[in-house]
Parts: sequence; structure tokens; C-alpha cells
Amino acid sequence: MPSDDRRVCDVAAHALASLWPQRYRFKSGGSLFERDEQRIRLYNIWLHTRGKPAIPLPVRPKIVPASSSEMTLALQRVTAARSGSQRDQALAGIERIGQPALPAVLRALREKNYEPPVKSSLESLAARLACIVRHVEAGPGLRELDPKLSRELSEIRGKPLTAGYLGDLLTRVTDRLRDGLTGVRLWAYRDNDGAGFLLTLDVLPGRLGKSMSMTSRGYSEHVTAGTETVCSEEGGGSWVKKAYPHVDFAEFTKGVRKALVSPPLETVLIFAKLTRTE
Repeated sequence: MPSDDRRVCDVAAHALASLWPQRYRFKSGGSLFERDEQRIRLYNIWLHTRGKPAIPLPVRPKIVPASSSEMTLALQRVTAARSGSQRDQALAGIERIGQPALPAVLRALREKNYEPPVKSSLESLAARLACIVRHVEAGPGLRELDPKLSRELSEIRGKPLTAGYLGDLLTRVTDRLRDGLTGVRLWAYRDNDGAGFLLTLDVLPGRLGKSMSMTSRGYSEHVTAGTETVCSEEGGGSWVKKAYPHVDFAEFTKGVRKALVSPPLETVLIFAKLTRTE
């Protein structure tokens, strides 16, 4: 996946729609799922003109909502709380339900006029529920570099993604880079369907130079929330190893933190790539 979420297949689909608008239609500004659906519809038109069978359209991940009775009681506990600690306990109970609780929380925020403490608490809860990781993939390079970290990565599934977690994850991986495995690539994406994040992390091949005192790195970091770019940095340089032993992901982490509190049904793209040559 390209860092800015524009793929070669999207560019090709847009070109076809521009050249033959009566036959092909493609809206380039949609979410990843929406573009995939349009792309397959376009491809099926092409197959039909050649007498070939269509291929299935993509299907959104299905999150079965929690029962109405369960969520009604859970939300009543939040509003009936007589103290902040009681409210926090009630919110924690909803958070344990996970992604299935999100539709009811969003509906309650739309339909009910809560007092500020309750409303802000439920908004924060909705943001965390929308950031739960649905799928995790550790690439073969990461499994070779650090099998333990690769296994630990799977443990984030079912839990909310946080900026601190991603910053720590990238630091741990980059600190372990060695000759033969000199790059790291992280990609996390949330579509606009409330189904949570996809997260992939892998280590990339490469060779190190022979410098003993300096380290050279190139980096690319991009974070978007909806149509807003909240972090976009690319660059590189050389550092004295003793003075700067670790990579600084401060700006990236700041951008991720801002993106993760965006509206729950807004797309979020998080991308980071770092390469080391010495």
C-alpha cells in the first residue's frame, strides 16, 4: 500500500473512467473499501465485454452488534453513575464488549442529550472502540528478525490502537535492525465502517555500510484522518551513534495521537517506513 493511500490500480481505474466515462465510472476520493468495490465493478464490465464471468465484489467485514438489551443496561449504568469512578467502571464494562458495542454508543450520542461529563466520556469511549485492531499481520522479515516481537504483535488484536504503542513498536524494531534486514515498514488503516484497524508490520532487506561511529537513515511518515493530513514527513541524514542511539518518532506519534481521536466513522491511514544504511 503506498504511503498516501493512492495505488497504481486506482490511478488506472481513474484513467479508464476519464477516457471512457460512459462505460467506466470511478470516484477516486472514496475510502479503501469503496475504491476496491468500484475497481471490481469496473473490471467486471471489462470481463463482460470479453464474455468472461464476473468476479465477486468485496464484502465489508461484518461486526455483529451487541444486543439492544445488553447495551441499554450498560448505557444506563453510565448515566446513573454517582461519581467519576463509578462512571469509569461502567465505561470499562462497555469497552470490554469491544467493537460490537460501537453502533449502540454512536446511536446514543446521536439521539440523546447527555450532560457534558457523560457525553465527553461516551465520545472518548466511541473513539477507543473505533480504534480496536481487527486484523494483524507480521511479515516474514519481522518473524526472522525477532520471533518474540512478532508473536507479541498478535496480542494487540482486539485492543484499541494507541500512538504510544505504535511509537514503542517502531522503536523496538528499528533498534534491532541489522545487516540483511535494514528497513521497517508499518501500515495501519481504518475504513469508514466501524470495523476497526488493519495493522501490518514488516522488516525490509538491505545492507549496512562499514561506518562504526555514524548511522545513516532515510524515513517516510504519513498520517491522515479523513481528508486531513496530520503528519507528513520524509527525509534522511547521518547521526553520531553515541549522541542519537534511537530513532525519534515524536512527530509521527503526535500525528497518530491526533488521528486516533478523529470521528469514529472517519478513515485513518498510518504509514511509516525507515531504512538504515550504516
